Amino acid sequence: MDTCPYRAIIQAMPLPFATFQVRKDSWILTAFNTAFQKLTNCVVGDAVDDFPFAIQDEHSDIQLGDEWYSVYQFKFSPDMAVLFFHDITARRSFDSLLPEIMKQAAACI
Repeated sequence: MDTCPYRAIIQAMPLPFATFQVRKDSWILTAFNTAFQKLTNCVVGDAVDDFPFAIQDEHSDIQLGDEWYSVYQFKFSPDMAVLFFHDITARRSFDSLLPEIMKQAAACI
């Protein structure tokens, strides 16, 4: 019996999560949770250049279809890295409406 619940927690969490082997010229997918698979349709062994997005910085916002995600990446060893995704679609929708909301609020003052 696995007494460490971390694998089960990562598999069950709604945030997409994946690990990669970092090579000189590419990142190779080594493991992921169900949320990542649903989001990307990737399989173990896929390279980053096969993904519908590019890994650019330690943090970047990307659009996949109609949804926006903040993607966080970090290395946990010299040749292994992790990606976490956070859905920011609602926040970006609100941010795009904010100038009009502020304009209407100012008109009421």
